[in-house]
Amino acid sequence: MNRSSRLLCALLLPALAAIAAGCGEVRPLATLDIPPTPPPTTKPGELAAKAFFDRVASGKLTYHASLKGDIALMMTKLGVDGALDVVGNDYGEVVTYSFLKPPKVAVSVRVVGPGRWVRVDRGRWEKASASIASNTPFAGLNSSSDVHFVRTEHVGGKDLHHLTMAGGLIVAPELIPADNVTNERVDKTSLELVVDPAGTPLTGTWTLEGEARVSGQLQGVRMTVELIFTNVDSAIVVKAP
Repeated sequence: MNRSSRLLCALLLPALAAIAAGCGEVRPLATLDIPPTPPPTTKPGELAAKAFFDRVASGKLTYHASLKGDIALMMTKLGVDGALDVVGNDYGEVVTYSFLKPPKVAVSVRVVGPGRWVRVDRGRWEKASASIASNTPFAGLNSSSDVHFVRTEHVGGKDLHHLTMAGGLIVAPELIPADNVTNERVDKTSLELVVDPAGTPLTGTWTLEGEARVSGQLQGVRMTVELIFTNVDSAIVVKAP
């Protein structure tokens, strides 16, 4: 081996040794910098739905509501017009039914504590069963899951939120002041409510689907009632008659 060959070997051997050593090393893998997934944001309408439920669940919500609508049966139709004052679970309601003859008949309901009274027109107050379903719009709300946020609309520079729920029995079929209406049955009720961001009720549309016998004939019953809420959280008094 000449001098040039020995010099080449001297240069190559350290390089090969370094490569061999490098092949035996365990190098750490690169990691990608992935930002954490942000938590889901709660929509303003969902916050309004919760605020509304909390107000109802407190048992202290007070309000006045005007109501106007109609009752449609297979062979006839009548209008309803009235008002409702609510203090927690107590309430007073007056609903006037518009017939062809007699033209109008008013039915009043008063509920204070466990007591319930009903009066037709200007007759005497009569005690009624306390087991009858409540006529208040928000009856039956047991948890926040009973209130569903639907959509938000922008009106007059403000966001208003639409909520849905089953709703109470605002106009009870068994209280229709007609002797030939019997065997009333409620299949479904629904209330679409409009609230502000604080959960204050503003307006609502209530519907009922069911059936009843009119002069012995079985007919479908559909009610539609428009509600306007005022005097929310104001001082309202409801007394036993």
